[in-house]
Amino acid sequence: FCEEFQHLTTLTPMLAPLFDMMTTRNISWRFTASEALAFFEEQVQPLTPGLEKVGYKSPDSPSYPPRYDTFDRWQDLDPDFIEKWAEFRDPPVPFRVIFLWELCGRAWGWRLVNRIRYLARFITRWTSFRKGKSATSIQGRFGKV
Repeated sequence: FCEEFQHLTTLTPMLAPLFDMMTTRNISWRFTASEALAFFEEQVQPLTPGLEKVGYKSPDSPSYPPRYDTFDRWQDLDPDFIEKWAEFRDPPVPFRVIFLWELCGRAWGWRLVNRIRYLARFITRWTSFRKGKSATSIQGRFGKV
């Protein structure tokens, strides 16, 4: 949804805080469906009459639509607007997350990460076993052993 309509933030700036709050990586901060609808009805709709008539037009770019989590919906907006709604802005994606996305997006990278996680679980279980902890206490921390 966000990828399809995020280009409209230049026409309707109030969509930027709405989209960010709907797609933030911080789950406890994310809008629920009812909160998103209320925000839309109270903040977006009154400021944008005729928004429902705006059509979707895809640019002729092979990489369109841009990813919702890396596209800067705020880049062309008024600085005063950005400052006013800053608390609704999702922070940029940390480099380590982008690195892992890129790494796990490749078959060999996904296998590498999977093996590292397997090795880490094995070492944790082995050291716990050597210290005298039972497998059931480990199972509570790591799921199925």
